[in-house]
Amino acid sequence: MKPRHAAALALVGWYLMTPQFNLEGKFDTSLPLSKWMMTGPVASQQECEHRRLRSFKLLDDPAIRKQLKPDIPKLRAEAARRWPNQKFPAETEKDYFDSIRKSFELSQCVSDDDPRLKGN
Repeated sequence: MKPRHAAALALVGWYLMTPQFNLEGKFDTSLPLSKWMMTGPVASQQECEHRRLRSFKLLDDPAIRKQLKPDIPKLRAEAARRWPNQKFPAETEKDYFDSIRKSFELSQCVSDDDPRLKGN
């Protein structure tokens, strides 16, 4: 591989894309990927997938849920700040964690040069 090609590949980042909620409070996977919520970047697809799968394990751990419980209002406020046009329907603690877990189930790791990320 030529050095300039290797350098170009090194510049590619990966994002964890999660679908937005629709007006009924359900995840809308029919939206173009460019409209999904974007987290990242990370250096590789492997790292993105690792973080995605690690999130499942963390959210399924009762000790982690208990540890995060006092932070739920702050986490909701941060999500509202990052994604101001988003409707977050979860009201209870269980709903909150279940909706986050569902978002990771539906999420995708996408390269920043993926044409689906271009505005639609």
